Amino acid sequence: MHPHAMAERTRPIRTQKAGACALCLAQRDLCKSHIIPEFAYKPLYDDDHKMIAFEPSEVDQPWKEQKGFRDRLLCSQCESFLNKSYEDPFNQFWFTRRILDGRPDGEAALLNGIPYAAFKLFHLSVLWRASVCQNPVFGRVDLGPHNDRIRRMLLAGDPGRLYALHLDRPEEIVKRGHGALSAADPGVNESSGESSHSSRMCNSFEGLR
Repeated sequence: MHPHAMAERTRPIRTQKAGACALCLAQRDLCKSHIIPEFAYKPLYDDDHKMIAFEPSEVDQPWKEQKGFRDRLLCSQCESFLNKSYEDPFNQFWFTRRILDGRPDGEAALLNGIPYAAFKLFHLSVLWRASVCQNPVFGRVDLGPHNDRIRRMLLAGDPGRLYALHLDRPEEIVKRGHGALSAADPGVNESSGESSHSSRMCNSFEGLR
């Protein structure tokens, strides 16, 4: 199908404008919150700020999206809190500073000076949002009893000792039965406080199996 022939559609989200904020639990007006931060979609957008989306089972029926997947999930205060506390620090450290430029592809990189708490909690916040939202795109993400524990960690700004974030080659994740969070993304070994990266690796969280 030619890209210009694709229809545009919006994935269904909750329509009510007021309800319980998923993070602070207060009854407030809810924003159309991005589940994955908007900056992560930038490489996918064309010149018209649109990207191609499709169902894995229907790759021959793509459509166009103008923004990343969203849901009425957070109040404006919590939206701002996650943005300032976790998304902005991660975006500045990982994308704005472009700390991996010039490193050979496929080689692990030992990085220093990472804002560890924000770095780890950013990843947990994305996973948590995917689990608690009602957008069907993330319907298979269900953290069960971990949802509330991670919610409290995010509110407290506490990276804790749980959910160590590792980087593994995709085949190793499959062998051990871990769930991959995202490809070509950074990760931290919590026990050592060190960070590593490889463009051929995926993230997994210990304790969420």
